[in-house]
Amino acid sequence: MFKYSVGRLQCILLIIGFIPNSTAVVVGQSRADSTYIRYVHDKFYIKPLLTARSISLDIEDGEGRVEDVLYEPTTNTYLGLGLYLFDIGLELSFQLPNNSQYLVIYGETDAFDFQANLYMKRWGADINFQRYSGFYLDKPADHDDGWQRGNPFPQRDDLTLNNLQFNAFYIFNNDKFSYRSAYNQADIQLRNSGSFLLGFSVSTFRFSGDSTLIPAQTQTELPTDLHVSNGRFTALGILPGYTRNFIHKQFYLNLSLSAGPAHLWSRYATESNETNDLNIQPILNIRAALGYNSDTFFGGISFVNQKISYEIDELDVNAAVGNVKLFVGYRFEEKGILKERLFN
Repeated sequence: MFKYSVGRLQCILLIIGFIPNSTAVVVGQSRADSTYIRYVHDKFYIKPLLTARSISLDIEDGEGRVEDVLYEPTTNTYLGLGLYLFDIGLELSFQLPNNSQYLVIYGETDAFDFQANLYMKRWGADINFQRYSGFYLDKPADHDDGWQRGNPFPQRDDLTLNNLQFNAFYIFNNDKFSYRSAYNQADIQLRNSGSFLLGFSVSTFRFSGDSTLIPAQTQTELPTDLHVSNGRFTALGILPGYTRNFIHKQFYLNLSLSAGPAHLWSRYATESNETNDLNIQPILNIRAALGYNSDTFFGGISFVNQKISYEIDELDVNAAVGNVKLFVGYRFEEKGILKERLFN
């Protein structure tokens, strides 16, 4: 799925892959079990959707001296329409405006967000590039005794987060388990089934501000060399995991979890010095989907979140990237030229 957004317009191209014209499919030496998976190869669909996406920065004190410092962007919600045709899906979305009172309280985030996902029978891949500028400090009462409910949240217009990420994973039980049935509705899972996953992840994450990201009151409780203002981290990791579809009639629930170690190269600056470091840190990838999927109508909600932790002396810096999508769709019979395939 290719997503491209500039300003308030977002265009998403979802490549489903080749869906052969049979219920039992031979790919190499692997045969899909038609008692577990049904391919929807003779219909196209249209689906309205609502998507919320974000990236956040959470700074934790490993010694527990202060509360977490969490920076969040303002709501980044899109309303759109999806179309699946010729084994390709296209989604066009527009960012919903925030009301003026909301912007006074939380400030405004300038966001560029590109996401691409490819889900095939045996494997899947994700590419993300995100650049968000402008964040607010969550739970400000933990860091400012003078802040009162109803006041604007402390805002950091200077804070910018950049994330470039590539993930890929292999689905071992691909003859009985369909990952894309839950996340792009190209297939229909008929019976409970699961699969072990083996994933690979490489990413570069960068944050920068024009001064320390530790609030002034909280700074007094930490050593000066922990007043971090910017950092860049490159991670290379292996993510084994497991995913499972739970089926009840035409309702489905998918739960997926992958976690593993990452080789991390880091460079960060505090008020006193600049440091280069090399260590091992964990990566956690969580996905979930719940919905209804039939030959004609489908709908549901999906959630994707990946979290990676970076260590800066006695601080743990956690970057979380996620999205939530709510959608409904209807399948129509293909006729004439609509029966053509781009992947024949």
